[in-house]
Amino acid sequence: DFGKRFLVADKTGEEPIVRIIDSIHSSKTTSTYEELVIRIIPDKPHGLLEDKHEGWIKFQEVEGELGKILNNKGPFAIKHTTRMNEIGETVFDCHAVCVCIPKNLAKNKLPKYVSGGRILQCKNLEVMSFKSLETSIEQPIHEEAGFLWSLNMTGRSNQLHVALQAIWMYESVHGKMPTANDERAVEETLKYAIEINKAATEDKKFCVEELDD
Repeated sequence: DFGKRFLVADKTGEEPIVRIIDSIHSSKTTSTYEELVIRIIPDKPHGLLEDKHEGWIKFQEVEGELGKILNNKGPFAIKHTTRMNEIGETVFDCHAVCVCIPKNLAKNKLPKYVSGGRILQCKNLEVMSFKSLETSIEQPIHEEAGFLWSLNMTGRSNQLHVALQAIWMYESVHGKMPTANDERAVEETLKYAIEINKAATEDKKFCVEELDD
């Protein structure tokens, strides 16, 4: 069981996003940070999520004095930004993100961007909470999403949940899994499924109205 506080370093397993910087300019300055708008070369969208886990970047190979301050620092949380389209509407800008640079990195206003550089996506550790196997067997419905984990066929997923418990019971009795061409094993497993579902119904736990043979 993963438990209530399971640390996840990468939820997707996808390669970090890398984008070439086209320009950087300052958009706001406060007493604690300076906000920068990073525009990338518009050959593809930045693809970054404004997310606590995946919405972080580091700077690499930025030239000039600004590069000395930003390169390999962070990571910095990104924020999405907007732009005006051809007809004057405010729309999501898929080629720019904002980051806030804390004042402790630069006492004065950040130097102007010269050239070069890229942004590299970083992923922050995320704490995930999991129910125990025992609890998940009794109540496989996820409270927030309202569906069975990993089983997305409505109705059939409920049948499979009971069937899996019956197979595990057969394995605990015989020390092996039932085979499909063994009629006795199939009948015994079905009997376990009926017993498990009946007990769950009486205890008001997860069950199905009628089992498929």
